Amino acid sequence: MARMMGLSDNMAIFRRFNDLNMLSLLELQAEIQMLRETFYTQCQEDQDQKYKYSTSMKTLRESASTNRPEQYKQLLLIRERMAQYSQ
Repeated sequence: MARMMGLSDNMAIFRRFNDLNMLSLLELQAEIQMLRETFYTQCQEDQDQKYKYSTSMKTLRESASTNRPEQYKQLLLIRERMAQYSQ
């Protein structure tokens, strides 16, 4: 069967598993929503503590090497999940 399918691009037949793809997307959506809420809570806490992460991406990126890297780490995790979601 593989040899026959390999003879022509038009002969390839693969299942899409649409139901499982939708389930996976829904789960990622729920995770991203939770990450967004956690991120914005962290943003508010950092702002209350007078950290300027929300006004300067440079400061936020530099926070990765400080004792307050939580907001930046959360942003990187959100980026990773968004990339998965957008595939």
